[in-house]
Amino acid sequence: MKIALTLLMLAAFIVPPGALGAPTTTPKGAGTPDPPADAPRFNYTNMNRVQHTVPEGVPQVLRMGASTMEFRATQRLQLNISQAPGLKATYFVMNMEANRNMHVNMYAGNEPPADTPEAAFGLRRYFTLEGNGTEPFRATLRLFIDESGLAEELGRSIIRERLTWCYWNGTGWENVPSQLGEDGFLEAETSHFSVWTVAENKKPNEVPTPEIPGVPETTRAFNYTDRVPEAFKWTLREQESNTLQFRNTAMVFNSTRQVRLEITAQEDFRQRLFRLELQPSEALELQVRLQAERPVEVGSPENGLGFYCVIEPNATIPLQARLGVEVDSVLLQEQLGREVDPQRLTWAYWDGETWRNVESRLDDEGVLTAETDHFSAWTVLLEAESTEPTEPTQPETPTKQPPYLLYGAAALLILAVAGFLYTRKAQ
Repeated sequence: MKIALTLLMLAAFIVPPGALGAPTTTPKGAGTPDPPADAPRFNYTNMNRVQHTVPEGVPQVLRMGASTMEFRATQRLQLNISQAPGLKATYFVMNMEANRNMHVNMYAGNEPPADTPEAAFGLRRYFTLEGNGTEPFRATLRLFIDESGLAEELGRSIIRERLTWCYWNGTGWENVPSQLGEDGFLEAETSHFSVWTVAENKKPNEVPTPEIPGVPETTRAFNYTDRVPEAFKWTLREQESNTLQFRNTAMVFNSTRQVRLEITAQEDFRQRLFRLELQPSEALELQVRLQAERPVEVGSPENGLGFYCVIEPNATIPLQARLGVEVDSVLLQEQLGREVDPQRLTWAYWDGETWRNVESRLDDEGVLTAETDHFSAWTVLLEAESTEPTEPTQPETPTKQPPYLLYGAAALLILAVAGFLYTRKAQ
């Protein structure tokens, strides 16, 4: 590819004297920002192949066809630029930091080179860059993102926050850390040349968010309903929520740090929704096993629902996590053959000797959640009915006894009065 590209460029760079022209003010084109006011501008709007020298420390703005290109360099930069006829309007910037003068061949087009596949969810902007030596350098690549113009051109909307620079590594497109600035340019740094493009960082099988209780509206959803996961690999980006729909269950994951997941769920596992929210102190790798049968390493739980989740991290680090599982009363009744009070359900973990209940909450969406700072084997139990406290027994009121003493006292008083009256009469 490199030899053919170089020969093509050299054959095309035979231009008549004066064709490079003098600095001139040119239209900036629709959907592009204004070039720097202090940068000389060169008009090559009628040409698809040019040679141009970028002096040390002096920015240059080139207008070729419908595209604008801006170059800066710490050393003199000799450019051989060619572009495909009909290249869609764009604003491309390359800043070079090198220890010596450099010579760079560049080809820009809406299609990748013949031996390179298209990037999935790409913006159809490809830049093939080749240097003339092996001296170390640093380059900053920038592309202006015209969201409305790209949506019209591609026939689909794009999400700016998911865009990333990527390059062809010989076997696949490899993403590079990228930042979208307030000026609308997507920026990335590199120390090597290749075929570069910008793509929306989507994964295959992405679908609209399913209407399942407990699934956040903002989650990115992926449909794998043609399989039951067996050692299924998935990378969860930090600060992102993903929903994975499999044949037998749906799973929601989100994390404040990147997490590499390996997921297995037995065919008999039939919970409609499992959710795991993570706040680890650093990037993490997790093995998640969802089972309908009891793992051999744990004891049999009392009043278990036949649901087990075994989570194994690759390292012991500080973390906070929230487990969640949808509670479907009808499904539970079918599985257990009896009615179940959802308010009596609780998460529990195996501590090596016994199952330990964890304070759990059934939210408004019917998802039973519990928080933890460690991973183990987990299950959901039906707590035993609490014994209602009996009313305190009131002491019996003693039977009222006749007031014999009172009667006696009254009789004595009557006798005394009668005696007194009789004695006075006798006198």
